[in-house]
Amino acid sequence: MNNPERPALAVESDRLPVDEFVRELQQAIDTADAGLFNRHFAADVLWGSPFGAVVDGYDAIHAIHARMFAPIRATPGASRYIVEHARFHVELHMT
Repeated sequence: MNNPERPALAVESDRLPVDEFVRELQQAIDTADAGLFNRHFAADVLWGSPFGAVVDGYDAIHAIHARMFAPIRATPGASRYIVEHARFHVELHMT
């Protein structure tokens, strides 16, 4: 079998923005704050649920998250976001 040289698509990059984003998501969960959780979503966000549903638009996803957080008491540390791995890719322009 031929083993052609394969390109590496990952590049070194500053992971700080990823860590800051995750830290903010964690703060939103710890304080049960749907507005903070959704703060970076665009008006035309598409969100895929763990159950295969697709939610279209900020208002729809915000309403879901507001309902999700409403009945729970804010409990810092009850659920945690952890970045296990982050890989940044270059864009290839094929001609």
